[in-house]
Amino acid sequence: MTTYDFEDGRGPVPAHQHSNGGGWVADSAQVAASAFVGPDARVYGTAKVYGTAEVYINARIYDNARVYGNARIFDNAWIYDNAKVRGNAVVNDGAEVYDDAVVYGNAEVCGNAKVYGTAEVYINARIYDHARVYGNARIFDNAMVYGTARVFDGANVYGNAVVYDGAEVYDDAVVYGNAKVCGNAKVLGNAVIGMRLDGFDAAIKENTMSDDLVGWLRQEAADWEVLDNVKASTKLRCAADEIERLRAERDAGIEALRDQLTARWEAEEKIKSLRAALEGLLEGVHGDGYVVPAGAVATQRARAALENT
Repeated sequence: MTTYDFEDGRGPVPAHQHSNGGGWVADSAQVAASAFVGPDARVYGTAKVYGTAEVYINARIYDNARVYGNARIFDNAWIYDNAKVRGNAVVNDGAEVYDDAVVYGNAEVCGNAKVYGTAEVYINARIYDHARVYGNARIFDNAMVYGTARVFDGANVYGNAVVYDGAEVYDDAVVYGNAKVCGNAKVLGNAVIGMRLDGFDAAIKENTMSDDLVGWLRQEAADWEVLDNVKASTKLRCAADEIERLRAERDAGIEALRDQLTARWEAEEKIKSLRAALEGLLEGVHGDGYVVPAGAVATQRARAALENT
């Protein structure tokens, strides 16, 4: 019986080299013939690799982890515990996914980043550098978390949002749209940051440019200023100014439309009066049952005018 020591403290265990790639696979693990396990990669414990997934360049899949679909794990990346990586997801460059975390879609975790707990990273999200995503956090769409940033608890980061440097997003906070959270900023509690840095996004439009929204923006600007984040504060104030400008344009447009409707109503009233006058004229022309030739011409013209009003 062939054995191999996976250096997990259990000593040599029954194992074999995978037919597609030559990497060592413990007999207790399962790797489909369609999956690739490179010569330096290892799959052990009760892990499963199937579909057309690829594991190579010193990657490790172990415990009860699952890697499947077209997922690629390589370059010293580790997937373990009950973690799952699937779809077209990529985990590489020393990154780790563990506990009950899931990475899927076209998401990528790389560069010593860690995703754990019950966190999920999916669609086109990217986690890299020394970032940490854990707890019940969700990172998705085109969102990115990098640097030494932390996103945890029940926080959500999505859209084109970016969390980086040493920033933290946690509790039930939400960061979305084109928002950027950076430096040593902290977004927590039930906070919602969804601001475009170049104006405002659909969430603000849905709020119909209300006074409450403008007030909230200005308060947020003041709060960011206290945190010495002048850039964020300035952008928030600019967004508030932009909303007030658009609201003024909207109100001016409504007033102009009101004037146009009033003018149209007055014109219609005049047309009604003209129709009544013309109808009276026609009755006068036909009064004695006889129409003179000139009167006939006038009648035809009057009827034509009525039909065109």
